[in-house]
Amino acid sequence: MKIKKTPTLYFSCVMAVLFLMSMVVSSPLRAAEAPDPRLAQIAADVAAGTDIAIIIQQAVAGGMTVANAVEAVIKAGADPGKVVYIAITANYSAERVVQGAITAVSKMGLSEANFQTALTLIASTALQAGANPRQIISGAANAGVANNVIANAIAQARLNSAPVFGYTAPAPAGPTTARWNIGGSDMGWRARQASPHTP
Repeated sequence: MKIKKTPTLYFSCVMAVLFLMSMVVSSPLRAAEAPDPRLAQIAADVAAGTDIAIIIQQAVAGGMTVANAVEAVIKAGADPGKVVYIAITANYSAERVVQGAITAVSKMGLSEANFQTALTLIASTALQAGANPRQIISGAANAGVANNVIANAIAQARLNSAPVFGYTAPAPAGPTTARWNIGGSDMGWRARQASPHTP
């Protein structure tokens, strides 16, 4: 029995093929649009006051990159400077930590002035945590920040140390010099002060 080829049959076949193609194409798109459950867990941990180092460690162990983990923690409400300091002192890549932090603050809708302030905070805490300027510049570049912009932030950071954990790092102490009177009076007095009293 031959099937009669009609315009309706052709139309039905074409529609069926298009429907199947749309299903194949839309499946990965729907998967990509699904919220990452790790982000919800990070947000819950930040809200609960869980140690930031532990949150990042768990996120990285769960398959997130260091940059993405840092970004997620900051976007969940953690202080950018605190996150940067903790992550770098926990031996995560300073470059990736800075990248994640800057990516997070760049999505906060800050004004240009406030964004520059945030960059200075990130640069300052990164320096205090042991990062070098090259690592900071590289991380900022990966986050889409021009070298001259982050270089300015580093210069500002060196002028004004940012508070970490509510504590401002003191300026390095200057060299101390002891005054010794070679004639004997001062030297003898200091020696007596340093040694047990003898009659």
